Amino acid sequence: MARSQRGEVNKGGQVVFVPKLMASVCGLGGAGKTRFACGAEGPILFLATDPNSAETVSRMQDEQPDKEIRYHQINLPGIAFGGRDEVEAEATEAWNEFTSVLSPIVKGKVEAPGTIVLDTATEFWTLLLLADHGKSVQILPELRTKSNARWQSLLSGLKQTGAHVILLHRLGPRYESRTVRTSKGPSEERVIVPNEWDRQGFSKTEFSINAEVFLFHDRAREGEIEDQYGMRVVRCTGRPALIGREAWGRTAKGEAKVSFDRLFRMVFPDASISE
Repeated sequence: MARSQRGEVNKGGQVVFVPKLMASVCGLGGAGKTRFACGAEGPILFLATDPNSAETVSRMQDEQPDKEIRYHQINLPGIAFGGRDEVEAEATEAWNEFTSVLSPIVKGKVEAPGTIVLDTATEFWTLLLLADHGKSVQILPELRTKSNARWQSLLSGLKQTGAHVILLHRLGPRYESRTVRTSKGPSEERVIVPNEWDRQGFSKTEFSINAEVFLFHDRAREGEIEDQYGMRVVRCTGRPALIGREAWGRTAKGEAKVSFDRLFRMVFPDASISE
């Protein structure tokens, strides 16, 4: 059985689509991104840049003893303690370690896990910029071409593994340009849009995923802490009618509405994860 992109397989001359979720899951700190990812189909390959993720993953493993979670920590370079050349060398070493974990899976040399998680894809993208340029800001667009191509190739490779892929992203404030009047005439300035957020990281991620959700933790909502977590669909290529839909808290049976299983069933309503 030959494997191709997103779980499509050629069998008897026909193409059979096996639904796999490639999702961007975004949120502020404490929104429940790591917990969401640990609820995905196992076994899970969990690649992390934040050492604090280990505590959450360990706790989730205790709650799901039958699910295998293979945790791999990638240490980011200490940009506060070295010059540009040193940072670039450390970043290159870390990036090579990161890709060496994924390479056997992408090339089909080992069996793919049920789910691959990047925690966070925002920081792995920053790591690539550091490896290519020794810095992550003030890089001319024409110099980013190499980095853009390498990251796009990474996402394409992940799509071909036949695993679910969860790209955890940080959220940052949304800015917009506004014209303000000054004593010297009209002037353009960037201002923060209240209560609006944008994904941080690779700007063209939406072309590789089939769904993107924002996760929230609203402490002002009534009820127990489980009722304070919410999920909003902001992109969905297969079912655009889902865009804007929100889910908060728990169902009448006490199941969390903010979960990998629920998102999968929203995107692929005619399929089941077990299939």
